[in-house]
Amino acid sequence: MNNDNINPSFNDWLTDVINSELVTNRRPIHKSQRVFLKHCYERNVISGFYFSVFDFPGMSKDNFRQYILQLKPYIVKAIDSRPAFYYLKGIVVGNLTVNHTGVNTITEDFEIILRELEHQPPFLHDLRIETKTGGLYKGLAKVKIPNHKNKGIHLSIPPTLDSRFKTKVSVYANDRLVVMLGCTKNPLPYSLLGFNELIVYLKDIVNHLMLYSQTDFSYSRPGLWKISYYHFNKDRKGIQSPMFKYQIEDLQNHSVFYTKPKEKAVRWEKRLSFKDSKPAIEEEQRKAALEEQERKESDWIDDETPHPVEFKKGSEL
Repeated sequence: MNNDNINPSFNDWLTDVINSELVTNRRPIHKSQRVFLKHCYERNVISGFYFSVFDFPGMSKDNFRQYILQLKPYIVKAIDSRPAFYYLKGIVVGNLTVNHTGVNTITEDFEIILRELEHQPPFLHDLRIETKTGGLYKGLAKVKIPNHKNKGIHLSIPPTLDSRFKTKVSVYANDRLVVMLGCTKNPLPYSLLGFNELIVYLKDIVNHLMLYSQTDFSYSRPGLWKISYYHFNKDRKGIQSPMFKYQIEDLQNHSVFYTKPKEKAVRWEKRLSFKDSKPAIEEEQRKAALEEQERKESDWIDDETPHPVEFKKGSEL
């Protein structure tokens, strides 16, 4: 979303920042800080999104944090999450709010996180999945006493449903269901089949909760449930942000397009490797045939065994 018509130009905004800084602290803004702010401005105004550390791929997290601290009077934290999201003070960032994730388009920030992972395609574990139900809390409250602090009902899912998952669920008075799923030893691949497996398992959880609560509660299909916490591979800390709260079906559809180019590249590399090795194989076969021929000829020349010659009459020919 382009917000040029409701925001000042970068130069005008920066002039106000510089004047304010000089009046307040008598401290100029350095060139490197201007470059940083320009990138933030483009992300906020041109792209229409909050900015985070992932918008600065060539910058370390510590360096990014230093810029945020140095320019704190001019940067606003929009979402306190992992990662945190920011916007420049006085800049209108479209209509984005914490709840903007009702639009389920996978953002560029999320793709940057995926691309930075060492293992491709990525694997998911330690997930937190949320959805709304109808009547589940009331049914569970009849068989299990709610927690006296948060009024939530917490229970573990037996491993008999699927031994690879270690799962706990929490249901709150507003009928919000939270599934905390751990699968560290055998994580789910970020792929069509991986999300299919997740959806099937969530259906099993629903059936278990219906039997346990003796309640035929209402719920949306598991593909519409949202993942609110991710842990990718072993080289990535957990990610928890409303900016990345996506429906499972949207992530599943995205995984098809995300992994397809990589699979094509792997197949192409194998094809090239096969083509490159073919001449080498033929060359080795040719050399082996020549060596065998030379060996036979050498054996024939060195063979001193007498071989009688049989003569036939012309009438027998």
